[in-house]
Amino acid sequence: MIMIMISKFSFIITILIISSVNGDAILTQSTTGKQCERADKCALTLIPLTDEKFIEKPPRTSTELKEWCQRIVPMERCLKDFAVKCLNKLSKQTLSIMMYSVTRTNKRICTNKKRQKSFLNLIDCAHEQLPLFGQILRNMTIDFHAIPLVDEKNLRIPLTCCSYYKWKNIAINKIIKLCPTNHQASEEVEILLTGYANDLLSVVCGDYVEESDKCDGIIGKIPEWRRPLRWQNFILPLIDLYDSIDDNVLPQPS
Repeated sequence: MIMIMISKFSFIITILIISSVNGDAILTQSTTGKQCERADKCALTLIPLTDEKFIEKPPRTSTELKEWCQRIVPMERCLKDFAVKCLNKLSKQTLSIMMYSVTRTNKRICTNKKRQKSFLNLIDCAHEQLPLFGQILRNMTIDFHAIPLVDEKNLRIPLTCCSYYKWKNIAINKIIKLCPTNHQASEEVEILLTGYANDLLSVVCGDYVEESDKCDGIIGKIPEWRRPLRWQNFILPLIDLYDSIDDNVLPQPS
């Protein structure tokens, strides 16, 4: 287990080194509204439970799933282009880790037969309720918009971790109620939501791990969000959230 964690951490450091080199070579351009809008749509498409087309007509066969897999490839390029044109060096590092997680998780869905079967089993069980899971992720997105408003900057990362745990567990409990005898479906939800975000959060959450009760004392400090969302997806608000902290909480290459 220790060796796996060291290997994982080393890989993340490698990503950061690559991102740092690229960041020095490219001048950051100001973000335009049009670029932001496109990046938002690309990020939404990359996560099946936030992709409108996926939710409206979820794939029920491996052939139909292949169509979605082909559709997300340009979306990955879209976010990489957004990083080059619009983000500063630190934000590129954060997005690099997120994109590694998202790309890896989607690749497993698209290429691993066992994962395909498990994923399609989840869709078969919950296809009529997929909008509900989309709303759960939207609620997490709202939290990620609100957390930078917390005055105590040292609480922003812990609150991000706690919000993620909260909404992930709500999603898992929902699927258990929908499919009480389908244990594989609830396992798949956990695999998905862990796969998309855990690489980034595992680096920075520290003592605020999912098994701890430390979140109980702070989760209520997330303020209510009363404004329109800048982002509809949960990937890009994390970039803004990390930018809202003076100290770089990501590990830096020595």
